[in-house]
Amino acid sequence: MFWRGLDISCGCFGPSDSAPTQMWLTLGRDLVFMLASLVLTWLHAHNTAQERQNSCP
Repeated sequence: MFWRGLDISCGCFGPSDSAPTQMWLTLGRDLVFMLASLVLTWLHAHNTAQERQNSCP
């Protein structure tokens, strides 16, 4: 669109007037979700390893 000389400012391709606080809230939310997924992955791997050790004769 830029090669045609069109100025598109719909906000679809980046923040135009978004507040910095919204960015920090989004980043914080994403970090919480990432931490929760890492904890759940670790717990699953830990429990699976314990089950394998307990099932070996």
